[in-house]
Amino acid sequence: MYTLERLKKDLENLKPGDHLACIYRNKKEQLSAVVPFILLGLENNEKCIYIIDENTKEDVIEAFKKAADTEEYTNSHQLEFLTRKDAYLKEGYFDPHSMITLLKQIQKRTLEKGYTGLRITGEMTWIFTGLPGVDKLIEYEARLNYFFPKSKCIALCQYNERRFTPEILLDVIHTHPQLIIYDSLYENPQYVPLDEFLARIKGEINWKIYEKARNSIIHKKKIEEKTKQQEKERRLILDSMSELVAFYGKDKRIKWVNRAAAESVSAASENFIGKFCHEIWQCRNGLCAPCHINRVWEIGMYAEGEITSGDGRIWHTRVNPVYEHEEMRGIVTVAQDVTDHKKTEAALRESEELYRKLVQTSPEAVTVTDLEGRITHVSERSLEMHRVTCADQLLGKNALELIAPEDRKRAMTNIEKTLKEGFVRNVDYTLVRKDGTRFIGELNAALIRDAEGNPKAFIATVRDITQRKRAEEALRESEEKFRLFFENEPEYCYMISPEGKILDINRSALRMLNYKKEELIGKPLLTTIYASSSHEKAQQLFTTWKKTGVVKNEELTVITKDGKERTVLLSVDSVRDADGKISHSVSVQRDITERKQAEEQIKATLKEKEVLLKEIHHRVKNNMQVVSSLLNLQANYIKDSDMLEVFKESQARISSMALVHDTLYQSENFADINFNDYIEVLAYGVLQFYAAQAEEIALEIEADSVSLGIDTAIPCGLIINELVSNALKHAFPERKGTITISFHARDEEEVELVVRDNGVGIPDDIDFRNCDSLGLQLVAILAEDQLDGRIVLDRSGGTAFHITFRRVNQ
Repeated sequence: MYTLERLKKDLENLKPGDHLACIYRNKKEQLSAVVPFILLGLENNEKCIYIIDENTKEDVIEAFKKAADTEEYTNSHQLEFLTRKDAYLKEGYFDPHSMITLLKQIQKRTLEKGYTGLRITGEMTWIFTGLPGVDKLIEYEARLNYFFPKSKCIALCQYNERRFTPEILLDVIHTHPQLIIYDSLYENPQYVPLDEFLARIKGEINWKIYEKARNSIIHKKKIEEKTKQQEKERRLILDSMSELVAFYGKDKRIKWVNRAAAESVSAASENFIGKFCHEIWQCRNGLCAPCHINRVWEIGMYAEGEITSGDGRIWHTRVNPVYEHEEMRGIVTVAQDVTDHKKTEAALRESEELYRKLVQTSPEAVTVTDLEGRITHVSERSLEMHRVTCADQLLGKNALELIAPEDRKRAMTNIEKTLKEGFVRNVDYTLVRKDGTRFIGELNAALIRDAEGNPKAFIATVRDITQRKRAEEALRESEEKFRLFFENEPEYCYMISPEGKILDINRSALRMLNYKKEELIGKPLLTTIYASSSHEKAQQLFTTWKKTGVVKNEELTVITKDGKERTVLLSVDSVRDADGKISHSVSVQRDITERKQAEEQIKATLKEKEVLLKEIHHRVKNNMQVVSSLLNLQANYIKDSDMLEVFKESQARISSMALVHDTLYQSENFADINFNDYIEVLAYGVLQFYAAQAEEIALEIEADSVSLGIDTAIPCGLIINELVSNALKHAFPERKGTITISFHARDEEEVELVVRDNGVGIPDDIDFRNCDSLGLQLVAILAEDQLDGRIVLDRSGGTAFHITFRRVNQ
């Protein structure tokens, strides 16, 4: 491939309207320019025409084939190879105007076919044919400079330096704005505009004149390249700087900036040109106060200072005047971002202030010593802890002097450890105050290193833990007491975790369960010691305990290792942490197996007694019924009406007592009867017994639900029997009436019985306690003597007996 990378790169920058000449010495230099020139045009979708010398045609086409696959382009006619007869000498002679007209026509057709432009190159060897008009070559080259700037055409004219005369070559230089000389592309400083060129009076031109013109171009190119290289190096140096560099002209506007300056505001460097610095970095219209650039313009000397940009960053800025021939031509500023440095300084000051406040307000005493142990700094708390009034009483002393003699050897060991490991933590020493009193201090120490990492000093904090140590000792004693209590408690004691696992178990429980301690530690209490019959209840109690932390006096069955069951009374209480969560619980079980067995025995005995009492009441009731029946039979043989009445009254009294035993027999409770029900049965029984007298009598009962024992119920029942019987016999002679029985509880101990009738009443001259009526005498005796009650007779509106007595007969 005949291209050079540098030349190819330069050719990539060509644009429509460019007119170049290629001056070469050999085929390699020729093809190194021509081949990339055409290939770049093909890549840009330009129509490409090569006007070729018939003598070099095969070599040129072969060179293109080696450089790229051009067959597609030739087939589509995007690339055409024309001979000089097809172009320059189409009419058999050369005419500049006709050739330019032809170029215009080709360009028009090219653009109509959709190509982006026209690229044409030609070998100028056709002038050696001697045909008419070839002497107008240079005029043609000059006039092309009118056509090309307005066209979509790029042209490269080829001249072999070894075949053309210096006169022609010099004119070629004068008529081409750009030149490829050998292997490099140059901007042509020797180019002469068309009007000037045609008007120039040509003198004698030889090789020296040509070579001078040629060499001046090459030399200028080298100087330009050197200047560009130096500028590039300077730019690289400036762009590699982290500082912001900017150059300002006399108008105080920015001329250029380095990469760091552009990146500081995320903008391209060209956006800075012509702007004032405060427009870029301050985002404001007015000058900064103070303006360092204005200051340097005024004094013409170096200045520096700090400014804050609009985004809050702090810059240390150095401003340098730039002089040329003792005239100030501009200013260069170099700005360094010191924001982090300033923040570091502020953070350091803040840290130092924080450290000072921390030391002064810390509840711990802070002491700093040098590596020899001499005290160099103490906090206020240190003075208080050691009971001294000023720091001078401690400064300069060896810190070991503050430690009790018996602890100093251990302290030296810890100093060596601190030097080796960098710190020691939670070390207890007995410390001695100036007045000789002692206290226990907990020390934490660290090694302070300098910037190079070398040991520099020690810093230590001391906390007075005397009270804590005493509390710990008290706690230890308390825990020991608890342990002794726990182990020796005759009840079964367990310590359990929040998850219900056994943490500890005392000897009593181990003996009962027949386990070794290690067999139970860590096991779930619920499924390990409780019998399957208690699992459901134990699970319910476990849920309650998780919620409340407490279980009180619950019966469960535990099972021993050998399968025996024991009944226990369970109580659980919990210890909670600072957050109120259960940390552990203590379960205490009292063995009530023997008690439960005794209770079962008592229940069985009571059951037997209940059966016996029931049978006794049944038999008493039956015996009374027999007595009543005997009285009834005997009454059949009595002719005396008074005697018959006595028999009937006795029979009624026996029936009332039998009714009590019958009620108790039918009751589940053999000690008490519901007297409300008893009154109703008894009263209606009396009415039925005296049916003849009771036809017109109404009975009303107002009774509370009150239970009475048998010793109280029998006399109370006899009283009701006597009073109701007496009313039926005497209160209503041939008239209607009402008997009312009221029975109410006055309080928890006393009850009141009232038997009232609205009959004729008891005469005022009759004393019911000392009258001839056995029934009334019996009522008084039963109420006052047997019931130990009070009886009151109300004679208004009939007769009413008010009897008050205790529920339980004393």
